[in-house]
Amino acid sequence: MQPEITVEDYLLAMYELLESRGEARLSEMAQILEIAPSSVEEKLAKMAASGLVKKNKRGAFELTDEGMQRALKIVRKHRLAELLLTDILGMPWAEAHEESRVLEHAIDDKIGDLIEKKVSSRYCPHGNPIPDKEGRVAQLGDLPLSKLHGNARVTRITFEEFDTLYTVEALGLKPGALISVEQEADGPRVRQKDESGREREFRISRQLAEVVRAVPLESDL
Repeated sequence: MQPEITVEDYLLAMYELLESRGEARLSEMAQILEIAPSSVEEKLAKMAASGLVKKNKRGAFELTDEGMQRALKIVRKHRLAELLLTDILGMPWAEAHEESRVLEHAIDDKIGDLIEKKVSSRYCPHGNPIPDKEGRVAQLGDLPLSKLHGNARVTRITFEEFDTLYTVEALGLKPGALISVEQEADGPRVRQKDESGREREFRISRQLAEVVRAVPLESDL
C-alpha cells in the first residue's frame, strides 16, 4: 500500500526541482510523486490558497517565503534520513533517497540532532547541503557539468531520483570524483582515471549534465 502523499512530500519535491532545474513544473512533480497530474494540480491549488506556493509567468510553480521555510524543515529531515540509511545502516547509495521519503516523517528535531552528531556531516550522501535548524543552507559555488570545461571535482547530484543516481554511480560520478569535461555537440564528454591510473572516456546526456554539479580545478588529474 502506497503511503499517503502529504504537503511535506509536495514541498520536498518542489524544493528538489527548484534546486536542480530552477523551476518546478506540474508534470515533473507528478513524475516524482508518481501520481496523476490532475491530482497534483488540485493539491497545488490548495497549497496556493494557503500561501505555500505560487505560479510564475511561465506557468511553473515557486515556493512562497512561508512555503520555503516549511520546505527547508522537511529537506533537513529527509537528508538526515539519507545519512542514517547510508552511513549508519549501510543502505546502497542509490536507494537511500526513495527510502528516505518514508523515514523522514518519523524524524523529529531530537532524532535529527542525534543523526547529525553521529555522522558529523553537513551534506547528504549525494552531496547536497543539509539545512541547519534555522533554515540556513551552505552555498557551494558549483556548476552543472553542462557549463564546465576542463578539470573539476564532482560535488553533488541535485536530482536524486533512483534512475539518475543509479546511472551516476555506474559512471563513477559520485561526489568527490575527479574528472575532466569537454563540451561537444552531442553532450559533454567526460574523462576520468580509475584507481589503477588507467584513463577512460564517456559521453553523458545533456539531461544528466544538468543535475551533476562540480567545481573547477586548476590542477591536473
